[in-house]
Amino acid sequence: MGTIIAILVLPLVLIGPTAMGLVWGTRWAQAAEMLRWLALSIGFRLAYVMAKAHLEAFGAFHVILLLSILDTALILTVAIGAGLTGGALTVVQALMCESAVILAVAATIGYGILSPARKLLEGTRRLARGQRDARVARGGVRELDELAAAFNDMAQALDTTQQALHAQQLALEDRVAERTEQLRHLANHDPLTGLPNRRLMNDRLAQATAQARRNQEMVGLLLIDLDNFKPINDEHGHRAGDEVLRIVALRLKECVREVDTVARYGGDEFVVMLEELSDDRDAAANHAKSIGENILSALDQPYQLAGRHYHSTSSVGVTLFGGRENTVDELLKRADLAMYQAKAAGRNTLRFFDLKLRAAATARAVLEADLRDGLREEQFTLYYQAQVDGAGAVTGVEALVRWQHPDLGIVLPAQFVPLAQETGLITPIGEWVLRTACAEARSWTLRGLPPIGVAINLSALEFARDGLAAMVAQVLRETGLDPCLLEFEITESTIMHNADRAADILRQLEQLGVRVAIDDFGTGYSSLSALQQFPIGTLKIDQSFVRDVAVDANDAALVRTIIDMGKSLDLEVIAEGVEASEQLEFLRRHGCYFAQGRLFGDAMEAETLLAILAGQAGGRPHHAA
Repeated sequence: MGTIIAILVLPLVLIGPTAMGLVWGTRWAQAAEMLRWLALSIGFRLAYVMAKAHLEAFGAFHVILLLSILDTALILTVAIGAGLTGGALTVVQALMCESAVILAVAATIGYGILSPARKLLEGTRRLARGQRDARVARGGVRELDELAAAFNDMAQALDTTQQALHAQQLALEDRVAERTEQLRHLANHDPLTGLPNRRLMNDRLAQATAQARRNQEMVGLLLIDLDNFKPINDEHGHRAGDEVLRIVALRLKECVREVDTVARYGGDEFVVMLEELSDDRDAAANHAKSIGENILSALDQPYQLAGRHYHSTSSVGVTLFGGRENTVDELLKRADLAMYQAKAAGRNTLRFFDLKLRAAATARAVLEADLRDGLREEQFTLYYQAQVDGAGAVTGVEALVRWQHPDLGIVLPAQFVPLAQETGLITPIGEWVLRTACAEARSWTLRGLPPIGVAINLSALEFARDGLAAMVAQVLRETGLDPCLLEFEITESTIMHNADRAADILRQLEQLGVRVAIDDFGTGYSSLSALQQFPIGTLKIDQSFVRDVAVDANDAALVRTIIDMGKSLDLEVIAEGVEASEQLEFLRRHGCYFAQGRLFGDAMEAETLLAILAGQAGGRPHHAA
């Protein structure tokens, strides 16, 4: 708008005074001519204003300068044509000087202000388009020169800032990529040992099986389980256990080749996959066996932790696979079966999978399912084996569980108790035995029979469970059995495994009034001093010593020692597995007056026992155990 006003007013400033001078000099014709040119000049300017949009690129300054030159030319033309002299000519000259001043001012504005301003505008546009190298040449009036310098500083600062932001973006992208890789590594590797975890190992196994089928190659799979690792955690803490696992990982990696894979599969289980084996099965088996034996030897070395030496062996199961269709789960199951076969063979050894193991595993799975059904459907029953005194009277019984299988009939404990212990089912089965035995023993006294003690076997798993004493107290309250009639039989090895904890549990049972007997005594080589720290009331001589006591001098000496030890500790001594009168005679001759075994009858159902107890009660006084 300012430019438009300047264009329209400029001819009035330049030509108007000239025309007034002519009028003042009574030169009417020249004045009229000047006014005509004034009208023409204003007409040109109006035409410019109307075409302003088309002349924008030419620039307002250039238009003003051009029109000012035109106006000056008009003035000179009119003045010369009018023949002005004297004062009138002086006026024209003054007007021409005025026009020259205006031209100078316009030039100053144009080159000192408008041109630098246009350069600043162009630089700003370039900067807005992202051209970080946009700069403005300095020159012009001081304020605009300072403005140009400030613009350049701003552009430089923006360039520096953008470079810094770009560098930060690159650094952030690097950190994101690094973090992503760390998360990917954590998702596929064990954080303790750094080995591939179950997920990554399964993926590599799947790839290996596919490649083995395509190339008809043999691949070996070894499943390694540490023997006796749990006691390290229990006795020395998880920190020691973790350090052992890290050492195991290092030793395993030293036993294999670069192409092989070592993974921690969970807990104290590790898996090794051997690739690029010979396509000959025997050669591949020999290679796998060699590596397995190296692993056994490496893991059999002591572990030094905090200045102390720890020892733990391992059991290794091996399976080979090649061109046949095999799933990952099937291969791992085969290796697992072979590994458990190695444990059953005494541990610290290696076993290969064969079809017999699969058949045994299938039978075991069926038996486990049946065992769970039997527990749920209460297919168990109790038999009782009599314990007699020197006079032959029944003073107590040992409760023995039997499984009334719907298809197999009566299943003895030796056939299902080991499986129950492996699966943890021994705990609910043992609780059922305790509750049932206490309830039946209480029912015998309610029938008027003399009270007799009932002994119940307690497995290591049951003995180690938390809250054992509380559970026993609850059963005694619910059944109403006198605690002094209940006795738990615990093996010597179970008690000595963790003597301090065992002593605490036994004291809790003693506070309830429950008796404790050490079962299979003599097999664990307990010392007299070790026995004194436990609140026990009975020693049961293992039947393996009783069997040949009448013919083997060593067994006879051992049995006499146990009897003497029991007497010195004021403990009751009972001999198990008495089957012959010669055995009974030897025992009584050396001071053992309580015994149980087939000599006094097989284990019997409760009804048969009741008949014996009833007949015994009517014939002579009864002495409870």
